[in-house]
Amino acid sequence: GKLGENTFGYAYYDFLKRNGFDPDERAEVKYVADEELAYVMKRYRQSHDFYHVLTQLPPSVPGELALKYVELFQTGLPVCALSATVGSFKLNQEERRILTEIYLPWAIKVGKDGHKWMNVYWEEKFETDLDDLRKELKAEVAPTYNP
Repeated sequence: GKLGENTFGYAYYDFLKRNGFDPDERAEVKYVADEELAYVMKRYRQSHDFYHVLTQLPPSVPGELALKYVELFQTGLPVCALSATVGSFKLNQEERRILTEIYLPWAIKVGKDGHKWMNVYWEEKFETDLDDLRKELKAEVAPTYNP
């Protein structure tokens, strides 16, 4: 069936279409010998775009870094800290200000106070109203700024 425009599934479809993303094009997990851990890391990667939809963060460098900080406070994964640190080197002065003054305080709050997004079976939420899903997961839309 067709998903309503206010559903999580429709918002996910729209996000992918607007940005030219294909969820099947994610790189395979490498260097993880344990099969179960490799699956968890694969699922972590697959869930990334769902987080963009939930938070309305753009797939820009500042948006990606803000999302990495949310993931860091949600999961404690060292790869999130590494990505956020190294990625911040690409920011200009204004982007760095936006990250530290606007996105970072939000990311800390959402990452620590929200439900753990890694535990969500996202595909079962496609028909859920997006605002209701945000309430259920204690997920706040990211603050906006005027560049």
